[in-house]
Formats: sequence, C-alpha cells, structure tokens
Amino acid sequence: MAFAPNGDLFVNNGSLTVLHDDDGNGAVSDGERTRFATASGLNHGIAFSRDFTYVYASSATTVYRWAYSSGARQASGSAQVVVANIPNGGHVTRTLAFDSKGRLYVSV
Repeated sequence: MAFAPNGDLFVNNGSLTVLHDDDGNGAVSDGERTRFATASGLNHGIAFSRDFTYVYASSATTVYRWAYSSGARQASGSAQVVVANIPNGGHVTRTLAFDSKGRLYVSV
C-alpha cells in the first residue's frame, strides 16, 4: 500500500486499485474504489517516486511504472517496464522502496 499526495490509498492487489473517501465519512464504499492500472502478474510491491510523478508496482519477475499526476485515479498511459527478468523462485513478492537519493530498491 502507498498513499498518494492527495490522501488516496493505492493498493497492489493483482491490479493497482485506488481507495478514495470522496464523501468524507471515514470509510471506503464500493463506489470509492477505482482500478488505476493493471499488468501481468502484479502481486505485492507498490511505491511512488520521490517526486510523485510515477507509481511503481511489481510482479514476481518485473517492475512496472505508470505516469502519475496528483489526484489521478486512472493511468493515462500504458505500463513501462523498469526492471525485467527478475529470477523466479524463493520469495516471489517484490517489495519496492526509494532511498533519499531516489534510487529504487527491489527485494529479491
């Protein structure tokens, strides 16, 4: 899970889903869930770039990214592959994190 700058919560649950509380009641109803994007095999990792211009998500073998602008709830373009051919096996979820210099770390 990762929070966007406007407070929307992004979840990687097989696709990138945005949870948003538009009516301000403190709960997310079915109408307050939007599929932001999807890619083959998404399974765990999600992170925003430090400048919030991209949202990243991972599958067991690939890291993808989509352009993001604050408040967007659907990707405006297709997925870009950032890291490909991560070896399969072992722990297959790929946690994503950025350090203070903007370098992307992927658990393998």
